[in-house]
Amino acid sequence: MDSMDRLIVVSAAAPAIHLRVEADLRRLALVRKIAETFAETAHFTAGEIDDIVVALDEAATGLLLAATPDAQLHVHLTADEFRLRMRLSAVCLTSRPIDGASLGWRVLSAITERPTVAGESFDPVRGGYPVTMGLTRHRRVLGPGSPH
Repeated sequence: MDSMDRLIVVSAAAPAIHLRVEADLRRLALVRKIAETFAETAHFTAGEIDDIVVALDEAATGLLLAATPDAQLHVHLTADEFRLRMRLSAVCLTSRPIDGASLGWRVLSAITERPTVAGESFDPVRGGYPVTMGLTRHRRVLGPGSPH
């Protein structure tokens, strides 16, 4: 795979980006930085951006650690005036790469709204379980007289 196949950027009416990288922990810094930059350009606050990056890091790490040897990590980010949505997917060795009782899942639940994990049946062609994680981080609502 050459570098042109590693990164795909798509934009639509609502700001959106789609990344596709090989499922390798060495790509995690790239994924984090692109998500951080995307959130900055969508005008999220510094605190919201920190939450977004931590959530994405936790979800991506779970998928990367469970990914099959030739898998790719797909990350789709969309933003609007209310929230940033993250959808991450990879083919994994298990249909549930993050345990619902783990510290990682508690972190995701604390900083995002209702994180989801959907594992499909074993795909013999791809040699694993297609898994998709969904995360949403709402913007903080400022009341009258609140500092910006």
